[in-house]
Order: sequence, then structure tokens, then C-alpha cells
Amino acid sequence: MLARVNVDEAPAVSQAFGIQSIPAVKGFRKGGLVAEFIGAQPEAAVRQFLAAVLPSEADRLARAGETKAAAGNAAGAALAFQEAAGEAAEALALLERVPRGAAVAREAERLAAELRTRAEGSADEPALRARLAAKPGDLDARLRLGRALAARGAYADAFAELLEVVRRDRSFADDGARKAMLDIFELLGADDPLTERYRSELARVLFR
Repeated sequence: MLARVNVDEAPAVSQAFGIQSIPAVKGFRKGGLVAEFIGAQPEAAVRQFLAAVLPSEADRLARAGETKAAAGNAAGAALAFQEAAGEAAEALALLERVPRGAAVAREAERLAAELRTRAEGSADEPALRARLAAKPGDLDARLRLGRALAARGAYADAFAELLEVVRRDRSFADDGARKAMLDIFELLGADDPLTERYRSELARVLFR
């Protein structure tokens, strides 16, 4: 929606947004200011402004997923969310919009867990191992190594590192190690032997 406001006729609006020069162009998404410019701007600047305001391809796909989920089309919704996840870094935020009671809620949770798990795929494992060799108590290095191992599918090794972080300091990095383990549980499934083993070991550490 495009709205034009005459600052002389609406001084309260002008004051609320601190308008001192015109034209003042402001773009909103979901009720929040996301982009703005003042005065005449070159075409490139205007295009950049519009890109920040207009829905992205990921937004479009996520909305399509929500529509299909509401209509009971679980398979179609899951596919749309998968495509959205591949389109933008904001995929996690899009997946979190899926209602917990929706037919595709489980698929959305799995996709979100996969995105979080793959996030450390570019970590330098040798450098992290060197840090740990020099200082075994470096929880940041151990947590990042655990996430890096998980990102390339070395789940058993990842669990060992992450569990050690939990054992030493559960609250480290906003409970990051435990959350990373839960994401791997989600990816592997409840019946996987690694899930069964490390879910039990995690419980023993947490409730000892």
C-alpha cells in the first residue's frame, strides 16, 4: 500500500516521524520501518529502497506454504517451505511463523533444525581443534567444533563435544550446546541409536 501525507495538513505525523525535509520517503514492513530516504535520489538508490520494502521470493514462498498448510495440503506446504529455506537467510524466521498445530509443523521444525545445524559448515575445524589442544576449557571452540562436526554429518563426534560443553557449563552461549543437540535429535529422529544414546546421556548430565 502506498500513502502520501501532506506534512502541512498532518503535523502530528510529521512530528512523530521527525520529518524535517521533504520529500521524505519511508518504507514499512509488518509495522516496522525498514528503509527510508530524503530528497531526490538516483534510480539505483530507489531500487535498493524498494528491494528492502517489497516481499522477497522467500516471503512469497513462505506465504504460499502457509496458505497450503491452512488448506490441509501438507505435502505442498512442506515443499514451499523447503524452497523458502533455500532462498534466504531469513528462512528460520519464516519457518517460525508456522503454527504449532499446523499439518506441516513437524516438517517446519525439522527444516529449522537442519538450517541451524548446517550453519557452521564453513568453520575451520583444524583451527578449533588446535585451540582446544592448547586450552581444553575453551568452551567457545568446543561448541563451534561440535556444531561444525554436526554440519558435515559427523553426529557422534558432534554429540561428544556438545555434551562436554553442557557438562562444563550448561548456560554457556545461551544454552547453545544443549540446543544444538536437540536440533540433531530432530534431524536423526527419535528411533536413531545415536538419539537414544545421547538423549539419555544428556538427561543424566542435566539432572544429576
